[in-house]
Amino acid sequence: MSESDLRSVAEELCAAVIEHARLCTETPDDAPRIMPVVSNIHRLIRSYGDTLIEKSGWSNPLLNVEEPTTGPEDEQAGDRADSPPGERTWVSIVDSHAMYVDDPKALIGYAEARTGSKIGNAAEALLLLCKTDGWKPDSYTDGAIEVDWRSTDACTG
Repeated sequence: MSESDLRSVAEELCAAVIEHARLCTETPDDAPRIMPVVSNIHRLIRSYGDTLIEKSGWSNPLLNVEEPTTGPEDEQAGDRADSPPGERTWVSIVDSHAMYVDDPKALIGYAEARTGSKIGNAAEALLLLCKTDGWKPDSYTDGAIEVDWRSTDACTG
């Protein structure tokens, strides 16, 4: 793989983002035209990450994008400015994961041993592990899971 392969995927991704911006500006209510572009952007983000890790060993910087971290004083000042003390705020966090389960039997066996529950399939095993001790795929049985991508979003209301 060459640098030009990585650059080619990056250029294709940028073109897709520009097309998305154009469609969202010109025809924001035309979901049948916009959604295929969104799917293509998601595919290209994964392709960019795969190509990047293969070429350089670096992980995909386009996944898990978070707000820049500030110092403790700045964070506290921001919290005070956003809502008065004692005001209740509704927050929704959506954390999506896509993965390959390379060894379902090993994963199910690990989850059964870890949780003491009888488990019927790999999806059930992953859900139970997540519920039991949070999402820690790197600590699950070696080689049973390969995380493909992750997306995290939050909103307040």
